[in-house]
Amino acid sequence: MEVYLVYHSQTYEFNEVVGVFSDYVKAREFELEYIRKYEVDELSSWTEIRKVEVNKDYDAFGNIGEEV
Repeated sequence: MEVYLVYHSQTYEFNEVVGVFSDYVKAREFELEYIRKYEVDELSSWTEIRKVEVNKDYDAFGNIGEEV
């Protein structure tokens, strides 16, 4: 089973998951709403959607899942 994580990252500050969805379209809608609501500045922060397999081990120091 796969889920889509919406990440918000800020340069040198943090990376956090702000949403988990079973459908890419819903994840994308949420990402766009999040960008508008919190006025994400593309120079110092960004969002991305990553596809992650449930119950799979990932390297703690690498990227989790694959970017879509």
